[in-house]
Amino acid sequence: MIKEARRRGDMAAMERAMGYAGEFSDKAEEYKAEADKGMEEDAREAREKAKLEREEAVTYTKTGEVVREEPGASISVSV
Repeated sequence: MIKEARRRGDMAAMERAMGYAGEFSDKAEEYKAEADKGMEEDAREAREKAKLEREEAVTYTKTGEVVREEPGASISVSV
């Protein structure tokens, strides 16, 4: 739109187009800031979830001995 207005020599249209571009640029910066904040919150929640999963992986035997269970690892004993 700016190129077309420039070609015609229409300064009012050029100014309007520049204003629209500025508004979109401002909105883009706002959306980026909001997305960055959301990503930080997601990362924090993921770290908290991983910490809880590690804590839950610790189990105790009947004698009170701590046994750490690794995800996906299992031991089977046959008699």
